[in-house]
Amino acid sequence: METAKERRRFSMAQQLGKAFSASQAEVLSAVIAEAYDDLVAASDFSELKSSVERLAEAQIRTEARVSELAEAQKRTEAKVMELAEAQQRTEAKVMELAEAQQRTEAKVTELAEAQKRTEVKVCELAEAQKKTEKTVRKLVKDVSELQKTVGGLSNDIGYSLEDRMFPAMKGFLLHRYGVEAQVLERTYIVYPSGKHDEVNIYVEGTKDGKKVYLAGECKSQPGKKHLERFDKMLQRLGAHLGEEVKGFLVGYLFSPDLEDLLKSRYPHIDYFKTYEVEREGKRER
Repeated sequence: METAKERRRFSMAQQLGKAFSASQAEVLSAVIAEAYDDLVAASDFSELKSSVERLAEAQIRTEARVSELAEAQKRTEAKVMELAEAQQRTEAKVMELAEAQQRTEAKVTELAEAQKRTEVKVCELAEAQKKTEKTVRKLVKDVSELQKTVGGLSNDIGYSLEDRMFPAMKGFLLHRYGVEAQVLERTYIVYPSGKHDEVNIYVEGTKDGKKVYLAGECKSQPGKKHLERFDKMLQRLGAHLGEEVKGFLVGYLFSPDLEDLLKSRYPHIDYFKTYEVEREGKRER
C-alpha cells in the first residue's frame, strides 16, 4: 500500500516536473523528501508545495527571459552582420578613394610637368618676342629712312618739275590768265600765328591794272589728298592776303577720277599737264 511519504514524493515530483526534466524532478523530490521528512509536518507540506510552485514559475519566467535574450542575441548578431557588411563596403569605398587619390596625384604630377614645359615654352616665346621686337624696330627704322628717302626723291621730283615750269611760267600766265607777273617764285608764306605754307609757284601780278594773286602746285601725278590740302591752303592764303587767290595744278598726268573730282568739287582750281604749260609759255616768247 502506498504510504503518505511516497504520495508526497510523487506529488512533489509532478510539481517539479513542470519546471525540470523527469530525472531532475525525481532527484529533487527525493532530496527534499529526505531532508524535510522529519522536520516538515503534514500541516507544513502545503507551504512547501507552494514554495516549490513559486520556484517552478520563476524557472518558467527565467526560461522565457532566456528565450527573449536568445532572440535579442540573434538580432544583435544580425546587426553585427549588417555592420560587418557595412564595414566591408566602407573599406571598399576607402580603397576606391585611395585609388582615386593615386590617380589624382599622378594627374597633378603630369600637370606639374606640363606646367614646366609651358614655362620653358613661354621663355622661348619671350626670347623670340625680343628678337621680333628688335627686328621690328630695325624695320621701323629702315622704313623711316626709306620714307625720308622717298620723301626726298618726291621733293626732288617736285622741285625738278617746278624748275622745268618756271622758264615758261610768265608766258603761260600771260597767255592763259592775262596776268603780268611781277613776283614769280617758290616761297614760304608765314602767318601771324607762326605757322607757314610752302607755295610751289607763288605769283603776284596785275591784270587790267588790278593786283592779283595766283598759287600753283606741281605734282608729277596728283591725288585726291593733294587736292584737299591744296584747296585748304588756298583758303588760308586768301584770308591772309585779303584777296582771292587763284589756284592751279600742274602735273604729268591726271586720272579720270581726279578730273571728275576737280570738275565737281573743286571747279575753282584749274589743272594743266606739263606740256600744256611749256607749249603756252613758248607761244608768248
